[in-house]
Amino acid sequence: DMEPIVAGSDDGLLQRWWRAYKGYNLDALPTEVREAELALVVPLGDYRLYARYDLLALDCGGDAVIVDWKTLETVPSSRTLRQRVQTRVHLYTLLAAGHVLTGGIPIQPERASMVYWFSNHPERTEVVRYSTRAFQQDARDLRRLVETLASQPREAFHLTDNERECVRCNYRTLCHRAEGPLPQDEVT
Repeated sequence: DMEPIVAGSDDGLLQRWWRAYKGYNLDALPTEVREAELALVVPLGDYRLYARYDLLALDCGGDAVIVDWKTLETVPSSRTLRQRVQTRVHLYTLLAAGHVLTGGIPIQPERASMVYWFSNHPERTEVVRYSTRAFQQDARDLRRLVETLASQPREAFHLTDNERECVRCNYRTLCHRAEGPLPQDEVT
């Protein structure tokens, strides 16, 4: 339970996010399976694709909803969210591995969606709906992307000259840049 942790914190931003979260209508989500911080891994050619969900809610043979909480100051456009690699990986992985969560019942692409909820704008949600066509396209595109990345020589992955990009990168410690936790206004 997060309530004691938040109550004991003097971080006003954390308390504001918690109040916004408590106002989120979880009752509108499927109820049969609900998993927070769930990781799914699926094969993708010779590689594995990994997705971690803030919240996954589904009904076996019914709707499957991925909820992703964002702490961004500004809300990206619907188009930007729909095209994000995160959106495509999360939805593709759910469809490719969802039967494991439903006792073997496949998740139908048209019944799957991803909801972006913004803690700094709790009245705003963006819903990205999926489809069979999008699933097939993502399978091709993600495999091609992974194969392209894997075929690159190590030298192709050079450090950016713009160190401001490093501030938001979860892997910045591997490059020994921008050490320490993410600044609160940069958390994505």
